[in-house]
Amino acid sequence: NSGIGSNGLTAARHDVLGKAMKEQFPESYDPAMPDDLAYSGGMNMEDIVDADGHKLPVAKLLLSPTRTYAPIVKGMRDGCLFDNIHGMVHCSGGGQTKVLSFIEGLHVVKDNMFPVPPVFKLIQQHSKTSWEEMYK
Repeated sequence: NSGIGSNGLTAARHDVLGKAMKEQFPESYDPAMPDDLAYSGGMNMEDIVDADGHKLPVAKLLLSPTRTYAPIVKGMRDGCLFDNIHGMVHCSGGGQTKVLSFIEGLHVVKDNMFPVPPVFKLIQQHSKTSWEEMYK
């Protein structure tokens, strides 16, 4: 898919948005959350970011709907390509690497990864999370 699922939105908000969110919307987080994790990014919702050549407010980038791969799978089914497919895995997190835990007795080489969506580049930049961890 193309972006953050609902289960990653809270972490993304805290990784990208700054402390002003804490003060402006105190009900949006648990006050027991460690201060260094609560809204630890440096951006405001109205800040403009470059998302692969498109200028967007941070809020729009964080909240943009996830585009799923269902239309692609439907096209493969309609095009009679299913005879050549021997397995599919739906990974709601760790999609680039999680699939490796479902394969036994085979060696998997993943050397042509999908491009990183702009929202994940933004999260990594502000959270300083390693790319290895970002792919999990």
